[in-house]
Amino acid sequence: MFKTSCKTSFRSVLLAMVLALTPALANAADIDPAYIEDSGGTLVEYGSGWYLRGDIGTFHASGTGGYGVGGSGDFSGVSLFEDVSLSGGFGWIFNNNLRGDLTVSHFTGMDFSGQSDFYACGLPFLGECRTADTANVTSTAFQANAYYSPFAAGGFTPYFGGGAGLARVNFDRTVVTRCRLDPGEDCPIAVHSGGGGQELWTATTATSASNVSTMLVLSAMAGLDYRLNDRWTVDLGYKFTTHRDVGFGSNATVPTASALNIHELRVGMRYEIW
Repeated sequence: MFKTSCKTSFRSVLLAMVLALTPALANAADIDPAYIEDSGGTLVEYGSGWYLRGDIGTFHASGTGGYGVGGSGDFSGVSLFEDVSLSGGFGWIFNNNLRGDLTVSHFTGMDFSGQSDFYACGLPFLGECRTADTANVTSTAFQANAYYSPFAAGGFTPYFGGGAGLARVNFDRTVVTRCRLDPGEDCPIAVHSGGGGQELWTATTATSASNVSTMLVLSAMAGLDYRLNDRWTVDLGYKFTTHRDVGFGSNATVPTASALNIHELRVGMRYEIW
């Protein structure tokens, strides 16, 4: 939106300078609409440029996890209104229909329960081990997003969009490890019964551990903006985010998210700083 902020003499000089620059800069300048009409130009109402944003939401999470050695598990523990999501970022309004931003989002409170297949304990031990895991899971996602608004009416602007990026998914785990041993085999945690040569030796130990996986995240968004004034906009929206394991920093014997899906309802504010 163009605004009058200078005295007449100064605006005349400013108009001459702006008309000599590129059309993109002319769109962003603060020029009195009357001067544009006098010059034969067309008044086009664009957004103001850079903005900051912050959002709070509630979400439902579900999905499956797996291990490089085989095995699986499920995510659970968060439904709508049980926990909150937080996000923030900055962006740019390109024109009335298109804007984009970079955001960081944080989700917490998700639970995971799973079990790996048996795998070789590793030299110098001969035998097989497996882990059973329960974990509290958090995700922090960094994304680039784009939004398209088809029209505006009475201060309301519907939009839809998409985003992509990477997420750091942290598993704070309680790990139960078991060994399955044939006669003459051993593993790091085996407690031997001292019986005959044909026995099956087993052992169990529980420990706490933490591992972080890097996931690909893809999102789809839809919502409705309401413009409060020339600086502040309220954003009510829905966001679907899926996490996919693409093998960044994964470990065969710890859980990763094969598919973690998050359905999020959120409310946010945008503040245009330019």
